[in-house]
Amino acid sequence: MLTLDGNVFRVVLSDVPLDSEEGLVKWLGVTDETSNMIVIDGTLPEDRQSEVLMHELVHAADSYLGEMTVVGLGKRMYGILKDNDLLPPDFLERAVDGMADEDEMARVHEMLKAQEKQMEAAPGMMMRATARTATGAGGQDGGQAGGESGTGGEPSGKASGAGDTGGAGGSAGDGDQEDLTGLKRTVQALRSEVKILRTENRDLKTFKKTELDKSKTVEDKLREDLAAATGRAEAAETARGDALRQQAFVTRALQEGAINPVTAYRLVDKEQIVINDDGTVSGVEEAVAALKASESYLFSTAQAGGNGRAITINTGATGESPPKLKASPAQVDMAAKLGVTLEK
Repeated sequence: MLTLDGNVFRVVLSDVPLDSEEGLVKWLGVTDETSNMIVIDGTLPEDRQSEVLMHELVHAADSYLGEMTVVGLGKRMYGILKDNDLLPPDFLERAVDGMADEDEMARVHEMLKAQEKQMEAAPGMMMRATARTATGAGGQDGGQAGGESGTGGEPSGKASGAGDTGGAGGSAGDGDQEDLTGLKRTVQALRSEVKILRTENRDLKTFKKTELDKSKTVEDKLREDLAAATGRAEAAETARGDALRQQAFVTRALQEGAINPVTAYRLVDKEQIVINDDGTVSGVEEAVAALKASESYLFSTAQAGGNGRAITINTGATGESPPKLKASPAQVDMAAKLGVTLEK
């Protein structure tokens, strides 16, 4: 059963097609609003039954809508729900209460017979029910039928359905106005749907851009970290090479009598001193010799004795033995740090 605006509708299936007695019209669905009953042709494919039920529910929700409007709304609503997986797989099974009994089928056939008579009497009138015709009925291609019938002025019910063809004849009385109002509602509904889809599309684009920006941010951060690590490694390698050059230079400069080898290193052409692949240093002797030749004031005039232990200074006095000059404590300490032993 289904509840609409507080009214409970019983949904049943027929075990035979809802054909008219003459066989000219085949009804796919019928809504009896006086007994709150919806009958669906149970011989149709299950998917088609669900679509017809949606059509009948639109009729039951607003009995003043024109048939063409109901056809459009029913198909679109069913399509949207199905295509977006919003329609439960057991939608039809949950809605249907079972098969129509003989009394209910007899009542349905009476309703359809009365409406077919109205089709014959008013072939140009837009009716409430949609039917499929083999040879046409009342001058309509896929004729529409509906209204109320009964005896003593009492209505016996209303029928409506969803057909395979949407053709319809003209309309009389308030039919045009109803259809126009229904079309306006359809247009408004479609506009709302388009607006929703545009919003969803915009949100999707924004989401994709945000995710892309996040991806770029992470990638840029990794690149920056890699560049920074590479820079630190290169700086460390440069500092290590410079330390090796300075150590080798100071060691050799002390042996050559440098007064302040650290200061002397600042003036040397460091490109002459090369770090080899095996970690050894070459070009030190040449660098010290070149500096000693160009900047002799940085060196004492005496030659280092032995392994640079005793340092003597020539005073320039003829025939006199030059006094022996010992290395200063600072020179000894500096040489010791570099692995060189000087005599105090």
